[in-house]
Amino acid sequence: MEKQQLNRVEKITKLNSRYYLVSICGRYYILDYANPKNYKDYLVGLFPERLNSYDIFDVTDDKNIFLKKGKNSKVTTKGATIFLFLYLIHITIFPNNINLAYLTRSEYIYNHISLFLILNIIIFIGILLYLNMTTKEIELSKYESRKLFNSKPRNRKWLTYISSLIISYLALWILAIFGTNYCNLILFGFIFSNCLLLIKFIEFQPSLNGKIYYIK
Repeated sequence: MEKQQLNRVEKITKLNSRYYLVSICGRYYILDYANPKNYKDYLVGLFPERLNSYDIFDVTDDKNIFLKKGKNSKVTTKGATIFLFLYLIHITIFPNNINLAYLTRSEYIYNHISLFLILNIIIFIGILLYLNMTTKEIELSKYESRKLFNSKPRNRKWLTYISSLIISYLALWILAIFGTNYCNLILFGFIFSNCLLLIKFIEFQPSLNGKIYYIK
């Protein structure tokens, strides 16, 4: 097998939920990353091919046009981790009169768990509809199309992925109802549990993986 030159993918800007402007080896490309209309992008553990290769389009000559269309990502895994850490400190050491977990306590949560589970499903469906309605396809047919490959492809591990997904979801909902307060419910039940299936739309992994990609 011919040895490929491995490169790092540098994220320049996010264009929308699907496309990113990236720099690879001194040239600029639009990378087709996460398609809201493709169910496989919500279950990447079952379909690792969605993380092993990507369509890219050489837009080096027009990079400034796309730079102007860029959007700053409002949510990052690093920011979410810091927020969670601060929240856990807050509910652990702050006195009851200024403790959000205590101030938002309600037995209604524990007595109506099924209601909040149904509400969470509705929220998730709403997110799917929002992603599909707001993510516009970019016309890229005039640009040279190439393929970006991961030199360390992931393997499909159905049982491991499904088991970890179910366990993680149950664990988050146990945390959501633990203490019967609305802060835990919103954070662990409505936000983090949905992130399990939306992670590809939140985190741009190629820029985090180092020098492991090659172009064909």
